[in-house]
Amino acid sequence: MCVRKRIFSTSPCTKGPCEDCPFVPSQAIAAAFLATPESDQDEVQELYHRFLHRQADAAGLMVFENQLQHGVANEQVTAP
Repeated sequence: MCVRKRIFSTSPCTKGPCEDCPFVPSQAIAAAFLATPESDQDEVQELYHRFLHRQADAAGLMVFENQLQHGVANEQVTAP
């Protein structure tokens, strides 16, 4: 096994990635999780709780989740 193996590292191996030592930056892992529909649903639910003090209804959840999935910023979703 590669002695340079780092799965959740913030910097690559000093000699570069090898077959036994795949390098995946922790930022890339976090970005992948945050780009999921589930993450957007959680974000919409949080915004509903923060501003409306209730859970999102099915239609609102679908609309705002769709906007987030298509690159609309959170600030634009919450803008009046």
